[in-house]
Order: sequence, then structure tokens, then C-alpha cells
Amino acid sequence: MLPEIKPIPLEIKRGPAEHVRRLQVINAAWKHFGDHGYEKTSVAALAKDIGVSSTYLYRFFDSKQSIGEAVCSEALAQIAKKLIAVQKGTGSSFQKIRDVFQTLLTNGYAMFLKDRQMHELVATAISHNWECVQNHREVIRSVLQSIIEQGRHAQAFERKTPIDEVVKGLFVAITPFANPLLLQQRNLEELEDAARAMSGLVLRSLAP
Repeated sequence: MLPEIKPIPLEIKRGPAEHVRRLQVINAAWKHFGDHGYEKTSVAALAKDIGVSSTYLYRFFDSKQSIGEAVCSEALAQIAKKLIAVQKGTGSSFQKIRDVFQTLLTNGYAMFLKDRQMHELVATAISHNWECVQNHREVIRSVLQSIIEQGRHAQAFERKTPIDEVVKGLFVAITPFANPLLLQQRNLEELEDAARAMSGLVLRSLAP
């Protein structure tokens, strides 16, 4: 069963009133983009749908892209949080590598392909190399490096290959299960089979 991806739960967010209002705008934009798509949305249309003026929106964001980036950042942050939970978990390094593949696949598929409008937004972010996409890639690399270091410390992984080379190779191997433009090319069952096969191949290469 695919996980459900939801906007930010405002009731658990705390901070100044301006911060809360900004989050309210992001949540409203998330819903609006989901209903109408990012490309077809204007700031004026978004403001009207939310029930505020364009001037009010510009208090928090300087352009439609900055609103899109904020929504995209919050969406990707949900996946990043789960990746970090895998990294900090108590399982073996071998299992953590498998879990990273699976976490990226199941959550990415749920977010980017079940919700076609979110797919459009993230595809736009990738094609224009928005900062939120760059940050998400860095999270993936950081999680992978941490797990490799844990595995080497436990003498579960080989130590001869420079770690930056290992992380780079792992990132390339995992990209087909993290990039929505690649996820859309196959169905979920095929992707799950491929993820198991690829993670198994990766783990065999990491063995001492």
C-alpha cells in the first residue's frame, strides 16, 4: 500500500504569526496546484482561490516560482524525513541500503505519480534545477554516505574504494527510483522488482 502524502499539519507547527500565515499560504497553494496544476496557475488566480489579494501573497513570496519552490520543498521534506529515519534506525547497514531504495520508490511514486499535479510541479522543479531539488539530492547523498560509514565501521562493507566514489555510484544506482521523470516510465510492480535487484547488486559490490 502506498503511503499518503499530505500538506503540512499546521496544528503542530509553532512560531510567530507571520510564520504560521506563510505556512497557511503554502498549504493553500499545495491544494490549488493539486486541483489546477502549477503551470496553469497565476498568482492572481491563487490569491483569489485562497481569498486574499495578490499583494498579500507578495508579502511572503516574490513570485509564483517561489511559491512553487516552497510547496515542492515541503513535499520533498516529507521524503527526506523518512530517509533520515532509515539512516538513524537500528537495522543493519545492509538493510538500511535496501530501505533507502524502497523509501524513495514508494514515497516518490505515491507523491509524484498518484498525484499528477504534484508530478508536474516536481518535474518543473527538476527541469529548472530549483534549489529545493538540489537540496533533496544532497539529503540523499548525505544519508547514503552516513550508512556507508556505519557499514564500514561495523566491518560489513569494504573499505578500499574511496567513499566519495562509492556514494557517487550509489546515487547513480538509486536515481531511477527517486526521479519522477524516470518513475513514470514503468509501473510500480516492475519498479519494486528492479529496486530489489539493484539494491542486491549494490550490496554485493559493497561486501568486504
